Amino acid sequence: MTAPPRVLLDLHALGEDRSGNETYAANLAREVVERGGDALRFHLAFGRRDDLERFEEETRLAAGRDFDAAILGTRRSSRRWLWDLPRLLARGGFDVAHFQYVLPARIPAGTRRVVTVHDVSYRVFPEHFTARQRVIHRAIDGSVARADRVLTISEFTRGELRRTYPRLAPGRVVNAGAGVDRRVFRRDPRARATLEELERRRDFRLPDRFVLAAGNLQPRKNLPRLLEAFARVRGSDPSLGLVVAGRETGRDPGLRRALAADAAVTWTDWVSRPELVALYSACRLFVYPSLYEGFGLPVLEAMACGAPVITSRGSAPEEVCPVPDALFDPRSVQDIAARMERSLTDDAAARLRAEQAGLPARHSWAAVADRTLDVYRSVEDGRQSSSDAFTSASSSSISSAK
Repeated sequence: MTAPPRVLLDLHALGEDRSGNETYAANLAREVVERGGDALRFHLAFGRRDDLERFEEETRLAAGRDFDAAILGTRRSSRRWLWDLPRLLARGGFDVAHFQYVLPARIPAGTRRVVTVHDVSYRVFPEHFTARQRVIHRAIDGSVARADRVLTISEFTRGELRRTYPRLAPGRVVNAGAGVDRRVFRRDPRARATLEELERRRDFRLPDRFVLAAGNLQPRKNLPRLLEAFARVRGSDPSLGLVVAGRETGRDPGLRRALAADAAVTWTDWVSRPELVALYSACRLFVYPSLYEGFGLPVLEAMACGAPVITSRGSAPEEVCPVPDALFDPRSVQDIAARMERSLTDDAAARLRAEQAGLPARHSWAAVADRTLDVYRSVEDGRQSSSDAFTSASSSSISSAK
């Protein structure tokens, strides 16, 4: 009996406190193992053993029974790309290997290469990244050149990849999408009790009526304009508060001071998934003013929890939430404030909820897994060779593409 094809899936992003990359990796791994485990044998590579144990606990899948597991033992990206993953690949005999953003330095010739690129913010906002991160971005250029298939999470990002790498053959780029776990993200009837516990633990007081923003504190999240817009709205509604939930990244040190300067603003730092669900469920309005996103998971999560949502025009959140009354120009403080003010009325909020109620159902992790499994089967079958991933282009010419 022929052994099933073996697929390596890199899960080093697990353990990063539910960043978007981690959310993608955890949900995709669960679904591809559950949906493709009869025809494919999955080998999941974790950074640390506690990440494996957490994954088993949350998914009810078991190493050895449902999948094979490797523990890389490090979170250092350079060691992972240059040593740990190449060594695992060399001895593993994998038919397909799937990574996020960066392929390992060495991959055996017989292993098909799949890489997910969530966005190209590294090209749109290079000034927001450190010199070390810019080295990693050059590695992304090379990874896109070497991959048999590049997966994206939205049509917007698929288009951005084609613009950024104009020699990339269109058939090599597949929008597999992203999703929301409706078992986790749904309206929490006990939200206030959860938030009271959060208040006790963090020693702050959340406002009774609040607008919510969520996401790590990065410059492209556009929070300074949101703070200015909120100050205008609060001028006519003094009881309103703003809650910002997200981890500080160090990329914008002045932002933390700005958050602390306004008594009407509460910054929670990182919160757990149950706490985030409670915040989505309790807020009067969820605002996502990002200048640039490859998808915008918080938009989808907030809608799944029943929050009325407004967000930016111009990148993937508009694709996730194609509701005209929910969109604003993220570079205009006046437009953000006007959209917030209108959306906070009871009638407008009810209309937004009604128009957005069916949108989360369009984005399931099961559908993402099915599209990804199709890619694994396609590249494993060898329907297209990796040699034509780029039309008449070398890796060096791709690295210099603008």
